[in-house]
Amino acid sequence: MKRTDSCIEAQDIAGVARLVDPISARMLWYFWENRHARLDELTRLAGESSPMNVLLLIRDVINPAAERVLGRPILIFEKSALDYHSGEHVFHSWWLVSN
Repeated sequence: MKRTDSCIEAQDIAGVARLVDPISARMLWYFWENRHARLDELTRLAGESSPMNVLLLIRDVINPAAERVLGRPILIFEKSALDYHSGEHVFHSWWLVSN
């Protein structure tokens, strides 16, 4: 799938970050800076021992908070996508929603 610039703005990240725990907020700001992240990156960033805990944060905390603020999830998983900023073909990563 082709990835384009995210339509998410800093104020969107801030609005969602206010509704979540500090680890989830840190993950959101990481996405803001990097546009995408692999599950192993997120697991380290969150200080978790299990990737399942990160997946639960995305499913149960981050995306529901985004739905309340933005009316839609903020993170999606892509098996394969192109990062147009870097030209890198990225496999098995989570991305900020692009529109």
